[in-house]
Amino acid sequence: MTAEETRVRGAHQALTPVVDVARDARWGRVEETYGEDRFSHAARHRRRARFQGDATFKDKKRVIATLKHFAAHGQPESGQNCAPVNVSERVLRETFLHPFKDVIEKGGAISVMASYNEIDGVPSHASEWLLRDVLRRNGVQRFCGSDYYAIGSSTIAPTRTDILSPRTKRKRARSRSKPA
Repeated sequence: MTAEETRVRGAHQALTPVVDVARDARWGRVEETYGEDRFSHAARHRRRARFQGDATFKDKKRVIATLKHFAAHGQPESGQNCAPVNVSERVLRETFLHPFKDVIEKGGAISVMASYNEIDGVPSHASEWLLRDVLRRNGVQRFCGSDYYAIGSSTIAPTRTDILSPRTKRKRARSRSKPA
């Protein structure tokens, strides 16, 4: 019913469900999650994503489900919202990325919201590795947006290679390799 009401009002996208796996009880958004079990978490959100929309919009009663917060938002340092996350790549993939992958592949979600937090010192919404290598190159051809003011409030230096486009990186590499 909610998706249909949203469409009647002219919207096509819902910023839900929250797919975060809560791993720190001090984190102030634990109540938005289904806890720390990545498997039951994925199953619940798979159903929610299908309920919201199937990406065809044939019946004009569905919306785009936006999975959030990609990724590892549920284990911030000191339990503070938006704080950096310190996890190994194995824990990241097995615990935090698993529900996203499952809901996208089996639930048909077509939109992801990048999180505020940093992983390995790089904000999720500016991480080429996370957004391009993990999200896109693993067969996930969806669209991704940032969380609220994430881009405008980012403190990352604009010259960091993490956020440069591949074209800019190639240009810089060519200009460095030319003899003086």
